[in-house]
Amino acid sequence: MPTVPTISFIAGSGLPRLVRVFARPSGNIVSSSVANPTVLRFTGKHRLTSGMTVRIAGHTGSTPAVDGDRVVTVIDAYSISVPVNVTAAGTGGSYEALTQVYESSGTTTFTATTANETGSPTFAPVKTNHRILSYRVVSGLSFPTWGKVVSKTTGVITIDGWTNGTPTGGQKFIIDGWISDLPRCQEMTESFDPDHLLHNIYQGDQGSALKSKFRGYKYECMLDYSKYAGADLLIDLSKIFNQAPEDEIILIPRRDVPGFNYNVILGAPFSITRHRNEGYKKPVFVFKGKENIQCYGVRDGYGYNYAGNYGTNY
Repeated sequence: MPTVPTISFIAGSGLPRLVRVFARPSGNIVSSSVANPTVLRFTGKHRLTSGMTVRIAGHTGSTPAVDGDRVVTVIDAYSISVPVNVTAAGTGGSYEALTQVYESSGTTTFTATTANETGSPTFAPVKTNHRILSYRVVSGLSFPTWGKVVSKTTGVITIDGWTNGTPTGGQKFIIDGWISDLPRCQEMTESFDPDHLLHNIYQGDQGSALKSKFRGYKYECMLDYSKYAGADLLIDLSKIFNQAPEDEIILIPRRDVPGFNYNVILGAPFSITRHRNEGYKKPVFVFKGKENIQCYGVRDGYGYNYAGNYGTNY
């Protein structure tokens, strides 16, 4: 059976960015019970944990109303309780976990490097390196765009830039993750493995024919810090790797080109050796894409004579 070789791009001095996005489990409600606290039953497994806050909407028939932001206690995989004394049961509606650090409630405006909110909020829970997410509206369609928090003052959050254009004024923004900008590595290798589904089709007297369906590229990226890794690198990575089960990790191989980003998992174990005078050695981090991509990410800066801004020629 013929094979297609993996395409690899090697960069000698990549400046990668890792983003941990907090999961926001959501789903549909079947019913609430007559109880104090009331028990909510869901159509599927909820993936919530006790102590989380959920936003309930569209639940009808209950007395009193259950809608609103509620702290949950997990009963089993399909049900939770919320602190409401329900005397008449209800049905329907939906829930969404509020795992974000902050959500805007005032009128918003945006510039290329700021998110502004009326009402003089202090953004107390917002910290440097948090991720801020909002939306850019074009012809009635909403496109997510996000950036890294650099600083904050009353009513203004300053960011390093938006990944997908400046958000549209009036759109809400939320703080829902951590961003870690990693230092230059000794070597970054991105691999794109063609994924073909092959079928051997019998065609009678004409014999067999091999048919293939291209399903995209399997993505893998190796960040080599084996010669030296400072403590700052390991501290930054701890915020990324200390993730909840449903959180996502987004890898941006070149933070100056945020349009090329990949939903990844840590794909291999790594080791760390402590040296008395030179910090840490041996860590090589391998990330694998969680889904296939349709095209490998190549743009200006890859290829011939790109040592000036992205490593050495390959």
